[in-house]
Amino acid sequence: VSTQSTWGEVFDRLPRPTFFTQHTMGRKADQQAFSSVVIPEFSSNFVQFVVFGLISSAVAVALYLRILHFDLTENLPYFIAGALLSTAALVFAYINESKKAFKKIFAKNYNEYESKYKGKTKDIQSALNSFANSEASNLSIFYVNSIFFLLLVIATFYLFPNIAVPWNYLLSVAFASGLSAFVTTGSD
Repeated sequence: VSTQSTWGEVFDRLPRPTFFTQHTMGRKADQQAFSSVVIPEFSSNFVQFVVFGLISSAVAVALYLRILHFDLTENLPYFIAGALLSTAALVFAYINESKKAFKKIFAKNYNEYESKYKGKTKDIQSALNSFANSEASNLSIFYVNSIFFLLLVIATFYLFPNIAVPWNYLLSVAFASGLSAFVTTGSD
């Protein structure tokens, strides 16, 4: 007699969150039907993220123009390199954080939407997908920008204060946007 379990048997013995157990009742057909609802497709708002990344990069340059008297005409290559670098890293961070937030928001609000639509799984999924997408996008933009600007100020005034302004800008923006992207790559 074989004592090895199949992956399905191992999976069935694992504890499940409450929103799984309330709806599946342990039957395989119900589990398959619910898994199509629970694992929705996340559609990232890439254009929106690029626009907000560019705006955040422009705000960083505006801070350097006003506070550190960064001469834009002389240092245009530094500005372009820093803006492109920070935009790319921020878009990456927005997408990562938005995916994590989407899963949490979807799981949190599923019961509310199911009671509202009473068994219409397509309606539940479409309504909850649009709600969770917009909430996750807004949350990720706010969260990543908060981290980015906090790290930018720390890097500008505490880590690289004695470096020439163009290099201070490049290093600070690279540090802040890179660390923001790194922080969002962690697991839930």
